[in-house]
Amino acid sequence: MDQEASRLPIAFSNLGEAVELKPQGLGHILQRQAGQQNVKLANRLLVRAGSTIGAQDLRNLSANIEGAQKLAALQTSNLWVLTFSGADMRGTMDRVREGQGVLYVQPDLSQSRQAAQMMASSRPPAEIPHAGAMPETRRARVAIIDDGFQLEHPALAATRLIFEYDADRRTENAHPKTALDQHGTLVAGLVLSATGLAPGAEFIAIRQVSSWTSDMVLAFSVARMLKADIVNSSWAVPFLPEPLFDLLADWLDEAQPYLVFAAGNNRQDACAANAFSQLKGAWLVGAWQPYSNHGPCVTLQAPSRFMSTASAGGYQPFTGTSAAAAYVSGLLARELGQGHRPDAQAMQQMMNHPKAANAKGS
Repeated sequence: MDQEASRLPIAFSNLGEAVELKPQGLGHILQRQAGQQNVKLANRLLVRAGSTIGAQDLRNLSANIEGAQKLAALQTSNLWVLTFSGADMRGTMDRVREGQGVLYVQPDLSQSRQAAQMMASSRPPAEIPHAGAMPETRRARVAIIDDGFQLEHPALAATRLIFEYDADRRTENAHPKTALDQHGTLVAGLVLSATGLAPGAEFIAIRQVSSWTSDMVLAFSVARMLKADIVNSSWAVPFLPEPLFDLLADWLDEAQPYLVFAAGNNRQDACAANAFSQLKGAWLVGAWQPYSNHGPCVTLQAPSRFMSTASAGGYQPFTGTSAAAAYVSGLLARELGQGHRPDAQAMQQMMNHPKAANAKGS
């Protein structure tokens, strides 16, 4: 971004809350009633506009707007990302905000995103309750939004891959891009591998590592366009941008997908620690472990210590609320394949069943 877009404070509203971005060093501090956090900005704006508003209409709102890309189609509006030149973010936002059909505009920002995986303890991981193939009446479709997926792993070779996409790089390739891309393969193994919970399910592999609002919106938009039944996101963010909230709320209203998120491993109240708790209808999954986030915003708790497919080959321990969320997603896919559509209470009862008791507390 040109000198971080602006060295002036930038104010906007997010889900009815006043938010201000203040320059600090080479970045910005996002301040709101719930606290503050470090963020980064770029020469991009997120815009929600009426469905009759097109790319050229948005480009015409300001001379320094260089491009407009539609990220997501909602039922009565669309979400766009605009790129602009220069460092006058505040002035550009003001001009876009005044445009006909524009519902709101806010900066595209990058925040910290936490993978909800814990380091394995010395205790051996438990076997996966309910694992293995079952006769199916239909194939559930599971989207996993995570880092890269090592689809050449022998246990994932027979996976029914429907589509793969890298939402950060805008390419149809969800394979690992760096040595750090290991988490997605663990999640996929627990859910979809030959020894996982739902080896017959269809797989939408979405690599999305950054925490830019635009990339997260695009990742979930791809899952929606491909009609995922279940979306697994074994990570958490401290701030829920309104464009992402709007996309997920609109999708839940239209099709009722299962949106499964890890509750987080901070030993905190999930209502405060995990911003996805603001989304009515999302499932926040905690673990049967003291490190797990807790409280009324945790939808259900699950076992959280398994062996799963390693990106480097073979298998390795997979723990934390990341693993708990993946376990729930896999069990949901298994149930959908049997023609069932369980609610959270039914899922919790399933996991409290004696067959799963060997994993509880492990």
